[in-house]
Amino acid sequence: MKRNYLDRPKPPLCNLKKFVVVSALIIIILTFTSRSFKRSETPEKHVSENKKPDKPLRTIDKGKLNSLKYTESEDSLAGVLGAKEEDPKNKLEKYDRLRNAFVYKEKNIAIVNDYFNESLSFEQRAKNLVLHLGLNRLLHMSTYARQGTTLPIESLGIKAFAWHTECLHGQVGTKGTGFPHSINLAATFDPDLVKRVASAIGDEIRAINKKSKELRNAEVTNHGLNCFAPVANIMRHPLWGRNQETYGEDPELVKTMIRAFITGIQGDDPKYLKVSAGCKHFIAHSGPENSMYDSTIKVSDRDFYLTFLPPFKECVEAGASTIMCTNHRFNGTPSCVHRAQKEILRDKLNFKGVIVAEDRAISNLLQSKLYGNVSKAAFDVFKNGVNLESGGYSMYHLKNFIQTKELSVSEIRESVAKLFTIRMKLGEFDQFHPYQNIPFTEVQHEEHNQLALEAALKSIVLLKNEIKHDNGFLPLSESVKSRGTILLGPFINNLQFVYGNAAAYADNQFGSSVHDGIVFLANKTYPHNICNTPACGDSDEEQIDGLLDKAFKNDASLVILTLGTGSELEGTGNDRKTLNLPENQEYMLKKSILLASKKNLPIVLLLFSGGPLNITLAVKSNQVKSILACLYPGQMTGHAIYRILTKFGQFSTPSGRLPFTWHANATAIDSIESYDMQVSGHTYRYFRGEPLFPFGYGLSYSKFHYYNVSVYPSQISTSMQDSEAISVTVMVKNIGRVSCDEIIQVYVEWLETPFPMPNIELVAFKRKDLPATIGRPITETFTLTKKHLSIFQDKENGFKLFPGKIRIYAGGILPKSRFSNYFGAYASTILNVKGPGLRRPENYDPQTPKYQYQLNPKPIRGQHPLTRV
Repeated sequence: MKRNYLDRPKPPLCNLKKFVVVSALIIIILTFTSRSFKRSETPEKHVSENKKPDKPLRTIDKGKLNSLKYTESEDSLAGVLGAKEEDPKNKLEKYDRLRNAFVYKEKNIAIVNDYFNESLSFEQRAKNLVLHLGLNRLLHMSTYARQGTTLPIESLGIKAFAWHTECLHGQVGTKGTGFPHSINLAATFDPDLVKRVASAIGDEIRAINKKSKELRNAEVTNHGLNCFAPVANIMRHPLWGRNQETYGEDPELVKTMIRAFITGIQGDDPKYLKVSAGCKHFIAHSGPENSMYDSTIKVSDRDFYLTFLPPFKECVEAGASTIMCTNHRFNGTPSCVHRAQKEILRDKLNFKGVIVAEDRAISNLLQSKLYGNVSKAAFDVFKNGVNLESGGYSMYHLKNFIQTKELSVSEIRESVAKLFTIRMKLGEFDQFHPYQNIPFTEVQHEEHNQLALEAALKSIVLLKNEIKHDNGFLPLSESVKSRGTILLGPFINNLQFVYGNAAAYADNQFGSSVHDGIVFLANKTYPHNICNTPACGDSDEEQIDGLLDKAFKNDASLVILTLGTGSELEGTGNDRKTLNLPENQEYMLKKSILLASKKNLPIVLLLFSGGPLNITLAVKSNQVKSILACLYPGQMTGHAIYRILTKFGQFSTPSGRLPFTWHANATAIDSIESYDMQVSGHTYRYFRGEPLFPFGYGLSYSKFHYYNVSVYPSQISTSMQDSEAISVTVMVKNIGRVSCDEIIQVYVEWLETPFPMPNIELVAFKRKDLPATIGRPITETFTLTKKHLSIFQDKENGFKLFPGKIRIYAGGILPKSRFSNYFGAYASTILNVKGPGLRRPENYDPQTPKYQYQLNPKPIRGQHPLTRV
């Protein structure tokens, strides 16, 4: 039978073809399944296992990657990759898409960055992010207008960011808590308090930022999370308008308060920042304000390393996020183009943060005719380390140098990455962080009000308190409070005058003026403003006579007179011309003393200023019984003054100490233009005259006795290591009848030094609560290290221990002042430093300073190695 063709057995080749087809289908299915599975894995798994994806999500060749260096496309990397997509309606979906993007750069392949991956370091994520930005966007991120924010880029999840927020003692431009000014915080000599104040300010900044975004759905200037504070400059001259913003004239005090402020406002979380803090103004800025834009300050290496640099070194070590360069010229070179930013801040101090050019610092280079065009000015500023321009758009001109290849896009990316590192640390690109839900109720919280009151109480300095029958005029007795109080001066009702500059101005419901506090003092209060402003320009002597005559007709037992400056007479761009009170205020003081003497009324003088005033008349007058330097106490002024005057409640005994030298007049020291610390006699460290009140001075309602200062070991070697330390121990006893705080101060004096050093210098201090327990002293110990005892040689050789004697003082006041000439004011001991001797140099010139010596390992027998000529 003939067989059907279809029934014939298939040849072996047909079976092989079928097998190949089926196998190929199975391989394709498995391949797509595997790829789908891998793409569904989270990026975090790859990162946690330190593995790269088997294959890139999107790839480009090396030529396209290199083209990114010169592209000005706003789409940048995503555009070159062809990866631009429509924004999803759901923000969470958009962020998820961004989180699933990776970046790896291999031989000829690039993969998109994963800058949302929280397991990476902030620095790496910032570097990944800037790869998405083209040149225009990079430059936009490098600058912002004073009243503006940086550009948002929604497709990349980058929001607008407000860099400019001021918060020295409260958030400027808000009705947050108005804490005492920086100079007040310095007067407390209490770094723990400063840290708590800064932390509270940080909480309010976070709360206001969150609320502002909810109301406006956008970032707003002065409501941002980057704060340009603290001021790390020294109060070098009493006429400088911005003294109120500083922590005083001593580097050790300034350093301590800077660290406290930075650690407080930035928070204690090991990963995230509550607020980013920034020190200003580098380099050595402390006036004059009135000619800042065209003035040149001349600073020697010795003054730079001994006085002006230490606070900024502390800023870096404390973790400051930004440092701001300023407008003046430092030794002939504008600050923001000075090589010190790279050589010292970046290289020597290893500062990793952002350097900010102060408002209009770049454009002012043109106005001062130091540069012919803005492009060159911007280039030099950038090359010397500046990452961010405030108040201008000069950085856009950097693109001109990209075209000439004098600058690369990678350099700009590296710079902008520093900006985004700060924003990453603030939690902007993370779903959760510890500071994201601070509620708006933190603003003017009762705890913050009480903290502001504590700071005000601890900062008020009692300058004079007439003693009668072993009792001071203050606190006020019941007889003095029995009748009414005459309240005079321009500071009695206007709260803004007692805040100082750069302040948060609280609502009236939270603020307490001088008048608000004094009304609780007696049955009747007779307030008379006399002048509407501190300048008293709205009144003449005839009007003042009439108002004072009317005031003194009231039946009163006390006169409280308020005088001072206020931000009208001192502040940014406004130096004081003299230490004298305004002319009409001076007349008011004289007339009040005259009228009070006729009625035998005691006067309490309240002073509001950021520095010393010539109050010699009040100090010498028998009618002025007490003088309080209130400085700028902030929103709790009235409550604090009432408590101090009556000794009501906690912290009501005056315990503030002057963080500056109180000169009677500015002629005692050199002009504000001179930065030569030693020749000019700036600050107590170099001043050899007798001031009205010395640094560290402040009276109390009690008395203290210091004795038995000892140092261990009593002798050290010049080879002492940085890690080694000595202990200074002092015994102190409250010999009064009032339990209160005392500020224990430790100073060193180099009795023998081969190089010029300060006459005396504060090296440690501590606020201590001393109970009024007769016969029970306390023992307090301080630790000093090599840095406190070393002598500065020169820029090349730095600091070194030299043989000789160092006197160490411990007490409640600056030693050797006319106020310390009583038994028990301080005690001292000698520390011996042993090591190689010193000899006079061969080229000795008798006209040169006496401290020019050279090392001599074999001193002449029988002669002290530091014998002076």
